Amino acid sequence: MPAFLTHLLPLADRIRAYAGPETLDGREGYSVLPNKVELVVSVVGGHLGDPDATEDADASGPSEILPRPPARLVSSREVLASGGRYWAADVRVGPITPAYDGGGYTPEQLQPDVTESASLGDAASTDVLYRLSEGPLAGDYEIIDLRTDDPLGYYLTLRRRGATP
Repeated sequence: MPAFLTHLLPLADRIRAYAGPETLDGREGYSVLPNKVELVVSVVGGHLGDPDATEDADASGPSEILPRPPARLVSSREVLASGGRYWAADVRVGPITPAYDGGGYTPEQLQPDVTESASLGDAASTDVLYRLSEGPLAGDYEIIDLRTDDPLGYYLTLRRRGATP
């Protein structure tokens, strides 16, 4: 990444934070960006449907993506251009600030590697989901795509798993 862009990332992060909760008009509980986006990682030991299966949620709990990125439905143009990869109900989240000294996120943080589940042995499987809450798109989503081609912001494409209870 060119050096001048790395100097812009902290500025982009600060500007994106201004559109967060209670910042623009002072009303408590109001947010211009109503969707809270959390990454939830859980490890399940055993086989699916096994009554002896154990679940070990990530010790750190859900981690919220801050500053809160905007979330919107994928446009019909994006669905058509994707060649079947995206569906009409998929959600685009971003921009999310890339990692810099003091903040941002790496692609590995946004799309964790789930091939190793050593804490529960060989029969363990890792489940990664994104939870959107506090907005009209609330629900649990799985990641379909992570776009990292924009040097000032990453974009997630998510597909709904189920509604948040």
